[in-house]
Amino acid sequence: MTNLHPFPVVFVEWEDSAHYEAGWKWSDEVPAPTGQPCVTCGFLIKESERAYMVALSAGDVHSDRQQFNGIMEFPKSCVQNITFLAYPSPRPAGLQQICQTVRDRLLGHRFSNPLRRVIGLFS
Repeated sequence: MTNLHPFPVVFVEWEDSAHYEAGWKWSDEVPAPTGQPCVTCGFLIKESERAYMVALSAGDVHSDRQQFNGIMEFPKSCVQNITFLAYPSPRPAGLQQICQTVRDRLLGHRFSNPLRRVIGLFS
């Protein structure tokens, strides 16, 4: 039985597509494309070459097999920035405690190329 989930808490700034009213539009009536800036805060649970997965809630955090709810997948091409807010400690200290060494390096730190710059910090 583990004591704490190993997933960092992140603040993701991303851009979503927009949907406009259906029907024909004159070219001068079509608005300029801007994208829709969005933000999400949650647990970074997986990463692939093309996407990040963030869960809004974690359950069974004291077991070897955690559960997640509110899972969102973000294509990396849509992610503008990821800020690491907290990285839980693997020490048997309780849910509110964060590993001080890692926390000092990550708390509030912004990464323009998110996980590529922090690989060494979690090893």
